[in-house]
Amino acid sequence: MKGKGDSYSIYKDYNKALYFYDQALEIDLKNTDVLYNKGVVYNNFKEYYKAIDCFDKVIKIDPEYKFAFYNKGYSYI
Repeated sequence: MKGKGDSYSIYKDYNKALYFYDQALEIDLKNTDVLYNKGVVYNNFKEYYKAIDCFDKVIKIDPEYKFAFYNKGYSYI
């Protein structure tokens, strides 16, 4: 499911990307890559609070996930 979400995200079909990321998270709620990518999609939608929530989940699971910190900061700008 993550691969399909990534493909739709690349082609900027963010609604379908979110759908497939949500499907992937039903299988594994702690998949940091999916949570991160979902946060990036929310940033593209300018839904910054949702993006921050995703990045916070990533950081809680993996405090070494540097891109989550970067994009969380970007969400505040």
